[in-house]
Amino acid sequence: MAIIKKNTGNPNQAPIYICRFYAAVFGNVDRHRDKIHKGAFADAIKSGRLPMVYCHDYKEPISKKVTTTEDDFGLLIEAEVPYLGAGKKFIDEYYNGMAEGYSFGFQYGDIEWNDKGNYLDVFTIKEIYEVSPASVPCNDKTKTVEVKPKQ
Repeated sequence: MAIIKKNTGNPNQAPIYICRFYAAVFGNVDRHRDKIHKGAFADAIKSGRLPMVYCHDYKEPISKKVTTTEDDFGLLIEAEVPYLGAGKKFIDEYYNGMAEGYSFGFQYGDIEWNDKGNYLDVFTIKEIYEVSPASVPCNDKTKTVEVKPKQ
């Protein structure tokens, strides 16, 4: 169960959690037959504007304070999540073992169909619209790195 602490300052401000997770993983073929290659997000993450929403639903925002990084494993997300609304739902589901995978909405960039492997090689992503926790993520290799109260 989550330990809830009040933030100092505004007495009505919800506690904040730091959530780190992979929204995409490089090199494997996902449920949509996409194989995303390292470097695919280089241009898309430059804007720095990326919301975290609940199950791809913009009506259920989780966080507006989201940073993105590409590493050797995939697209690493770090978000400050207030413990209220959809953020509370996500945190509670995570601590109860129900939020384990992630997804993202995007627009393809450079792609090529691989006939031999029967999948789409994704070399670039033009734009990322949002990141989301997902009950059934498109890429089952996405994972949580950590969720912890902000100090």
